[in-house]
Amino acid sequence: MQRRRRNLFRLTAFLMGLLCCLAAELLCRTFDSSSTSKLTDGYSDFVSVRPLFVESADRAELRIAANRRAFFADDAFPATKSRDEFRIFVFGGSTVQGRPFSIQTSFPTFLKRALTVTAPERKWTVVNCGGISYASYRLLPLLAECRNYSPDLYIVCCGHNEFLECVTYADVRSSGDVTSTAFDLLHHSAAARLARNAFLNFRQRNRSDHAQHGRELQLPEEVDAMLDHHGGLQAYCREALHIDTVVREFGSNLNQMVTLCREGSIPLILMVPPSNLRDTAPFKSEFGSQTTSDQRQQIQALLLEADAARKSEPDRAVRLLNECVRLDADFAYSWYQLGQVLLQNHDDHGAEAAFVRARDCDVCPLRMVSALEEKMRSVAASTSGPLIDLPEEFSTISRHGIPGDDLLVDHIHPSFRMHQQISLWLLQRFAGSLLPVTLSSRSPELIQADFDRHMQSLDSMYFLRGRRTIQVLKAWTQGRAEEPLLVSDPESKEMPAVPDIRKPAEAKP
Repeated sequence: MQRRRRNLFRLTAFLMGLLCCLAAELLCRTFDSSSTSKLTDGYSDFVSVRPLFVESADRAELRIAANRRAFFADDAFPATKSRDEFRIFVFGGSTVQGRPFSIQTSFPTFLKRALTVTAPERKWTVVNCGGISYASYRLLPLLAECRNYSPDLYIVCCGHNEFLECVTYADVRSSGDVTSTAFDLLHHSAAARLARNAFLNFRQRNRSDHAQHGRELQLPEEVDAMLDHHGGLQAYCREALHIDTVVREFGSNLNQMVTLCREGSIPLILMVPPSNLRDTAPFKSEFGSQTTSDQRQQIQALLLEADAARKSEPDRAVRLLNECVRLDADFAYSWYQLGQVLLQNHDDHGAEAAFVRARDCDVCPLRMVSALEEKMRSVAASTSGPLIDLPEEFSTISRHGIPGDDLLVDHIHPSFRMHQQISLWLLQRFAGSLLPVTLSSRSPELIQADFDRHMQSLDSMYFLRGRRTIQVLKAWTQGRAEEPLLVSDPESKEMPAVPDIRKPAEAKP
């Protein structure tokens, strides 16, 4: 009898607790005005919410915080918005920042110059919020913060960096079904969302109070990319990527951006970043899990044989490489070599497909994979939002219709000329709608003349630092992180002479 009473008491306590939880959830759903725009993604709790911008000493302007400048280039804008001012905030990774150079030759800077030439009577402010190695989940707090600065337009260009920290957080992404279900339940729970938002608001107020009193804070860490560590490339493997999870999170982050902007009545332009397909080999190839040892040896022999036959017997080389990808469709290097030989055989369409497959099979995906590109396109389509598809745009003007070294300086970063072109695409596409300007027949000529003057005004040290950064970036992508990616040493004695590259050559047809 006593045991039965004890069990009944436990059951009653459990049911009462469950009833309280259900009642709390019902009340929160009834009165909670928050929505999916709140940063409630359970997978991105590590994202820092430190402010990107802080007031200057005289309170005249807002500037990139000093403790964020390891990842962001210095930029600022007036603290008080004038009546004739139009403010654009551009968010993304190193492409937005203008790497491997800097914001002086980035497309946001060229956009500001083009707008100023087109409508000089207006004050144009274009703020560069491009963070090195910043993925979509790290951009969300920045979009939320910048709502406080009277924006007229947001531009988001991201997608290359979604896997940079994937190995670090693989333990979360690879959690079992029970854990994933728990995350989903908490993600959709109004009570959990309300509690978490209250905690975040308290933590943000606490940080603001500390900042105002000049006290140092113990803040969350910034980006910790695997390739920032020596031998980071070796840590990448196919099982650790969890591509489906990353793509799902990416779509969720983009949808949160859209909702956040709509709630703040801020127009948003999404931009798919470009990739170097033709002239960038996969950073790491890995045989498929079902490929036997004998098949691996056979593939290696076929690759050597195809390389030897490439010049004298290109058709035979194609057959050999097709056999390689038949034996293992996951080995990225085989696809890249097939693309090169198909290009040599004037099969541009087949070569493009092979290069895309090589990028998508790369076990160290430093370039936006097709699934992420399609996710951004689908989010733009489903939300009826404007989209600039740079891979498509680049293909229309690149050699063989495949973006390569003629348009990009490395695996992802556009050349000076292409940064200029991106700004022109934005201007031409949105003039008279999202951009309150009217183009004339002379606008292209006047804008290009201004671009040329700007390029000539930059000193040699600017280009020297950029060339040095290219070397560091190349070592970084190969897993040789002897020095941080963020360091650009213009005094390096190993630097070769730098030619005058202030007027970039036109791409060859």
